[in-house]
Amino acid sequence: MKKIFLFHLLLVCPVIFLIWYIVFPNYLWLLEGNSFFSFTPDFAGIQLSLPSDWAQYVGAYLLQFFRFRTSGALVQMLFVLIVLLSADCIIARLTRNKGLLWLSFIPVIYGGTAQSQTLLQRNTKFIECLLQLRINLLILRLLCQRVGIV
Repeated sequence: MKKIFLFHLLLVCPVIFLIWYIVFPNYLWLLEGNSFFSFTPDFAGIQLSLPSDWAQYVGAYLLQFFRFRTSGALVQMLFVLIVLLSADCIIARLTRNKGLLWLSFIPVIYGGTAQSQTLLQRNTKFIECLLQLRINLLILRLLCQRVGIV
């Protein structure tokens, strides 16, 4: 199973990095140019009082790294990496079938193609949902083991 995860990482990470580094460098620069982030308490208070609270704050922080092509491409690759590993773990736990792990590329395609001004906020919410699903599956598995179902 670990070999499949490693294969997925070695397949997806360089491709995503090169796409962002070569094909979309101006888009990364545009996103950074239209954002603002400050470490002041006033800015944090305003951002955390909005409905999207911490996701908007984290997104604004990460957008400052898009000024440079390499760091912007690495941040985008990190988002896809988190989505891929979460999807791999969820599918591996749900199906216990190595043949179905190709399904983990579906959320990667969604996450990789979600291009808009709110890209980072949407990706952080999507990653939050995947992590919450994984935590719920682990709790369910522990409860089933305790009761003796599995």
